[in-house]
Amino acid sequence: MPSKPRHLRRAEYFTSQDLPVDVRRVEVQTYIASHSHDFGELVLILSGAATHHVHSLSHSLSAGDVFVIPENVTHEYRDLEQLSLINLFFNRELLQWPIADLTHLPGYQALFELEPRLRRRGEFQGRLRVGLDELAFANGLVKLMETELKHRNPGFRFQLTALFMQLVCFLSRCYGQVRNPETRGLIRLGTVLAYLEEHYSEAIRLPQLAKIAHMSPSTLLRTFRAALGTTPVDYLIRLRTRKAADRLREEELTVTEAALHAGFSDANYFTRQFRKTFGVSPGAFRRTPTQRAE
Repeated sequence: MPSKPRHLRRAEYFTSQDLPVDVRRVEVQTYIASHSHDFGELVLILSGAATHHVHSLSHSLSAGDVFVIPENVTHEYRDLEQLSLINLFFNRELLQWPIADLTHLPGYQALFELEPRLRRRGEFQGRLRVGLDELAFANGLVKLMETELKHRNPGFRFQLTALFMQLVCFLSRCYGQVRNPETRGLIRLGTVLAYLEEHYSEAIRLPQLAKIAHMSPSTLLRTFRAALGTTPVDYLIRLRTRKAADRLREEELTVTEAALHAGFSDANYFTRQFRKTFGVSPGAFRRTPTQRAE
């Protein structure tokens, strides 16, 4: 019987446990058995070839391929042919992403949210592939990160995080320019998620989202449900409750004010939806804002 996949931990791979990001450059990748890890991983393929297996999916890898492996996802590389790659390990809890409007980029939604979710369920085989110039630019940013990690001068954690965020933004923009038909479908869905992130407090209807996605309403509904396991309306409601929760954590607002800012016009309806997401009322959450969405 095959051995149980190994679960890799931060203590084994991060050079310091307090780092939000770490880098491992692999000049020639040797075989690594099926494994998962308790940290996220952004992978850049520099040269060579291999087959990447994630659950029931397999992908041929070559120079320019970029993908994200989230926490607790089992994967492995096979059929290695002088594979050279960069692993960027990241700890979401320590990273505290200065995310700003990054979620408004369709490419970010595709690369960090949709692709990993679909790949975890064994349902998607697309992936970002950048050109040689873009790969060289990304590699240059990683080299700057490696310099910061090597010398560890005062402020290096800040600079390390800033460089990583610059890389994430650059790759997200690259994804938004992909013309591959299979990947373009994911970008259309990413465009919808990005629009919801930017306009969540406004009145939004399914036909409006379908127009943004260049799909019929029925096609968008089917595609959205297949990718995210919910409808656009339910996704929007959950997004609004999270935004309201953020305001309750960070700002001196009443529950009603937080609800209105997030796009809810009915306080009772807001309370019901908030309790469904967080398991407590908005008032209780405000007193102990450490709850996570259920």
